[in-house]
Amino acid sequence: MKIWYTSFVKILVVGFMLVVGFSVLFFVFIFNEKMQNYETFRVIENSSYVSSAIVYNESLVKINVSGLNFSEIKSLKFVFYGEGEYNLSSSVIRENYDIFASEIGLDDFIGINRIEVEIYYKMVSEINGNILSKKNSGSSNSGGGSQQSGGGQTCVPSRNCDYYYDLGQCGLSLDNGCNTTLNCQNCTIGNCINESCVVLSNCSGECLSMGVFCDSDMIYSCNFSDGCFKKTNMTLCEGGERCLDGECVNEMISVYYIKDGADGDNSGLNWQDAYSSFPLTLQRGAIYYVADGNYSYYNFNSSNGETIYIKKATTIHHGSDVSWQDSYGDGKAIFSGISFSTSNYVFDGQSGGGLGEWNESFGFEIYRENNICNGQLVSLQSNVENITITHAELHSQLDYWMSGIKGTSGIKNLNVSYCYIHDLFGQPFYLGYSENIEISNNYIDKTKSTGADDAFCPYMHSEGIATIGTNVNWTIKNNIWNEISGTAVIAGLNYAVHTGWKIYNNIFANSVTTIWVYADHNHALMSDTEFYNNVIVGESGISQGALRIEDGTNNVAYNNVWYNNIANTFNFFGFEHDYNYYSKNIRVEDCNPPCDMNSQGASGELNAQVENNDLFISWNGDPLISNFELVNPTNSGLNLGSAFNVDFFGNVRTNWDRGIVEYSEVRISLFGQLVRWLGNVVKIFN
Repeated sequence: MKIWYTSFVKILVVGFMLVVGFSVLFFVFIFNEKMQNYETFRVIENSSYVSSAIVYNESLVKINVSGLNFSEIKSLKFVFYGEGEYNLSSSVIRENYDIFASEIGLDDFIGINRIEVEIYYKMVSEINGNILSKKNSGSSNSGGGSQQSGGGQTCVPSRNCDYYYDLGQCGLSLDNGCNTTLNCQNCTIGNCINESCVVLSNCSGECLSMGVFCDSDMIYSCNFSDGCFKKTNMTLCEGGERCLDGECVNEMISVYYIKDGADGDNSGLNWQDAYSSFPLTLQRGAIYYVADGNYSYYNFNSSNGETIYIKKATTIHHGSDVSWQDSYGDGKAIFSGISFSTSNYVFDGQSGGGLGEWNESFGFEIYRENNICNGQLVSLQSNVENITITHAELHSQLDYWMSGIKGTSGIKNLNVSYCYIHDLFGQPFYLGYSENIEISNNYIDKTKSTGADDAFCPYMHSEGIATIGTNVNWTIKNNIWNEISGTAVIAGLNYAVHTGWKIYNNIFANSVTTIWVYADHNHALMSDTEFYNNVIVGESGISQGALRIEDGTNNVAYNNVWYNNIANTFNFFGFEHDYNYYSKNIRVEDCNPPCDMNSQGASGELNAQVENNDLFISWNGDPLISNFELVNPTNSGLNLGSAFNVDFFGNVRTNWDRGIVEYSEVRISLFGQLVRWLGNVVKIFN
């Protein structure tokens, strides 16, 4: 009996080993080519933050990062340089990364000769009273010059403001109310370059700082390489052109200067003789640089003709250097209101707005108070065309009803971008009979309505956008809409007709219903609307949580996210909808405990994703300091084509994740883990 039992055990053991052995041999045979990745390698030279970067068999790179406080880092981005540039981001922070060529869209790493890692720091609500963000870069090069550290210098704010700046690093800092400055006051050795303290050696002095500049009629870039500033991309302006502030312009173009309180001859020909205020009429085709100061309400009414450029003068871009002082360009030019009675103007504050600067550092500011009921900050008169408003802050005193940009008698080709429009008793945009309107990269914050008991302006409704008449071909993208009250963020009222609107990559936060087009007593309709990859978050106790168009055809909503909203209903009306994501949407009225509303929103969608999870890295009620990157990728959304394939942060969509951000993660693939496991098994058997 004992002999039989022993033999049986031996048979089992041998059988098990044979099964394991044949399995291992099978996998080794199948994955032999992948295992060879660990047999040939080349080293890419290391530099700051990258202690090693080794490419195995041109298909895998193993990267080790060091010298960082990982607890302070939100994400890393690896940038691969060769014949092109390839990016891969990770919100998982660790020392070692394995990245396969396929993860950045390559067949192999042949030709890749440099790897850079960009470090993005967490936004912390309070560290020594300061808000933190921005980035630092370190690179790994196969050749080239090196940058020498200034000995671990610590950067501090240059003014008494709340700054965005790097923990213990040098670099660009953005402040709240002060100008963008280089935050390197105590680099005791060297200069602040590329966000590092750098010692310059053996330099010829070709140029002095990074940017695009002029040398007579030549335009050139000044970049930092091999320990020096050097001129690159030198291009001679074509015949009939001259170089002005880093741009080739028509040599016949006139340039004028405006400075509040100027005391020269008022000819406007240079800063010494600048206009002390805006002249009654402006010259068509000219550029007007405006210095810091306070300027009265101005009506742009020059006879129609070539485009007139109104530019805020900055310390870098200010036209002539004659009698220029940097103090003319380190603040704001503040207007009490502007109006456009004729066409073809560019009103450009030149700084502020967009990622990292949503509500700060603007060159132009339009502020109006103690105004009559039903006023506006920017007025667009009848049938004006080709108006650009960019890098400007628009706001009012909340005691009076005031719209932001108003033009209800015909407007064509209006572009509003990189603006901060806030604190309005009225609509940020009130337009009518419009065509080709683009609203992009703006922060629109806090609008209010008046009630029946308002002594000054009763029954004045607020919306984000209100229209009348026919409104064709609008693009609304990459904006943040926050605390918009009234009828809806986008309201269809007053017999308005909307056709061909593209609305994508927006954040609608803490606001009323996103789209509501009324057909009953307002007789409005909307058709051919494309509502893609938006995030609707933080709606609080509204009647309609989804989208509602009561009259119109061919309206579609794909790849959007509804997260953490409170509404009485989540029914869509007038939309074909699919591929949307729903999580933590509830009803509280007549519901105790709260009723789950996710399934109602997803009703009728074949590809809806319904969960009850935290979708974003963080949502804390404030869209400016929340992190809308995804914890995990969503189910693949609908591929909407090249017109919509870039996300809120400029990343190309591949999975078509739902919401504003395409998920991107540096991760060890399951296949790579399997190869390593098999290698260990083979070693054991050997």
